[in-house]
Amino acid sequence: DLVYWYHGPGRIKLNAKWVGPYRVVEVYPTRVILRIENLKTKQSHYVHANALKFANVRQ
Repeated sequence: DLVYWYHGPGRIKLNAKWVGPYRVVEVYPTRVILRIENLKTKQSHYVHANALKFANVRQ
């Protein structure tokens, strides 16, 4: 599945809060922590499920 990751506003208020899309690589047994991978850079991150939302990618 493709998702967007809530990365927070950070120091600059007008920066993009949702970044991505990312691909879900692994879901852990608790279903709270997921490993996601950036589609362009292939860099992976471990994130909480509440910080993700599904991406509506048009084909």
